[in-house]
Amino acid sequence: MTRTRLEEQVRSEEQPVERTVDDALIRILRAMSRESTRRSRCAGMRPALSNTDVWLLGFIHEHENVRPTDLASWQDVDKSTITMQLKRLVAAGLVKRVASPRDRRSINVTLTVKGKAALANVHEQGIGFLADLLSTWSVEDRGELARSISRLADVMEARVAPVRDGCDAA
Repeated sequence: MTRTRLEEQVRSEEQPVERTVDDALIRILRAMSRESTRRSRCAGMRPALSNTDVWLLGFIHEHENVRPTDLASWQDVDKSTITMQLKRLVAAGLVKRVASPRDRRSINVTLTVKGKAALANVHEQGIGFLADLLSTWSVEDRGELARSISRLADVMEARVAPVRDGCDAA
């Protein structure tokens, strides 16, 4: 879509700017999801990492020793769903189960060296993919995109309540 066409679409009463942004974000998420799965498959990950796998690895990395119940709460899924996802990640050698430092009867999960490397690889490939996509953009346009999308992410993270807070929390 050319810049002029986009500007006309944004100004149109038929298509409010929020609809244009929502449509664009959905298209971006779909394309990034397909590309991320393709990259992990091409990098030799068997099975290829799904977006959920990458999100789980990222959360575990950020929080180090994590209880599966915390992962289930964060994803707003039943503990049995997380158990199955973790089994896949353990079988792939990306995550390991460890005794909880607080309660030796409980199990936490942490990334393995292979899991940390896989997560770093996914992020590096994503950065390379975006660099390639944006290579024809001016420095000013890339800066504007970075500022705008970072601002949107900050507002969303501050506004969007954890899923367990209920449907009317936001």
